[in-house]
Amino acid sequence: MKVDANTVRKGHVLDHNGKLWVVIKSEQMIPGKGNAIVQIEMKNVRTGIKTNERFRTQEAV
Repeated sequence: MKVDANTVRKGHVLDHNGKLWVVIKSEQMIPGKGNAIVQIEMKNVRTGIKTNERFRTQEAV
């Protein structure tokens, strides 16, 4: 099920690029110019690798 990026919170599990990721931190960023974005720090459930991804607030993840 796809949800908007701005509704993702710590502890949620996402299916991103065919892999399962658990959200460690979710932060909304509003730059001085342009649209707001959500930066999500997440960890791969299987391998434990951490990554940061940025999504537009209305983007489905």
